[in-house]
Amino acid sequence: MKIICILITASFFFVSACSNLEKVEFITSEPEELFTTIINDEIEISFNENGQFISIKITISEKVKIDLPGATERASLRALIKAKQILSDYIDNSDKKVYSEPVSQTLIVSKNTGNQNIAVLLSNDIKKRKDYILDSIYIDRATYFRENKIVNVIARSSTRFEKASKKLKEIFK
Repeated sequence: MKIICILITASFFFVSACSNLEKVEFITSEPEELFTTIINDEIEISFNENGQFISIKITISEKVKIDLPGATERASLRALIKAKQILSDYIDNSDKKVYSEPVSQTLIVSKNTGNQNIAVLLSNDIKKRKDYILDSIYIDRATYFRENKIVNVIARSSTRFEKASKKLKEIFK
């Protein structure tokens, strides 16, 4: 008896919810424009039109000290540590002209009007997110060049779930 009452109540709510569906207004947000700037030929930073940080990519090369198994992984980890140090310095000094100028130039080329303000907003945003950026950095790709004994590492950090999606893709391959 109780089950029948619950089913009748649930079906009543379902029917009343469906009848009110036409009153629901779906809001579609306009896609934001994304910008990417390369700084010092090793740092690539992406941000949106509001000056909010999206992602950062850094390319670092590290010498492999010995040709043994595991040596490339150790060199990759040293490169990741070096990348974190470089990014930390970049974030601390992101408000300086040498770092904000490429952001402004990117905005000028793309004909975005509020370019100087966006560079300042981006600098403030990455300073606020410094700990998150440095903690979430991961090795996206490591390439070993045997003839030069060098590992080239591309490390990334993002506000999106790129790291988790990459790990899931690796698991399900």
